Amino acid sequence: MYTTPGIRQVSLRVTDNVGGYQIVGGYVLAQDPVLPPNNLKATSPTKGAVKLTWTNRMVLVSELHIERCTGARCTSFVPIFVTQGTTTSFSESGLKSGTTFRYRIRVNDYLGNTGYSSIVSVKTR
Repeated sequence: MYTTPGIRQVSLRVTDNVGGYQIVGGYVLAQDPVLPPNNLKATSPTKGAVKLTWTNRMVLVSELHIERCTGARCTSFVPIFVTQGTTTSFSESGLKSGTTFRYRIRVNDYLGNTGYSSIVSVKTR
């Protein structure tokens, strides 16, 4: 059992009914299940600005997609930024003051699997 993701070399000994065997080798990718970022937090540090921070839980992440919608109860999220899987913060400015925005992060692993973070809300200054 592997406890960390990565590429592992493996070999398998296959035995038939009469005692003959063959060694078969190859490589296997040990990948975490899709674990979206957690501890997502949103603040409005200055007028019309938002800062997001989070903790990554996966090693082999290809991309993080920051998604946003406008309004306290909105559900129509749109992608606003794509970044590397190692990123742990995002900031944007030029937003309308006094407006509530909701954010979430979509994670894609190298195998094409997708997961979503929790949703956070923030009202801009």
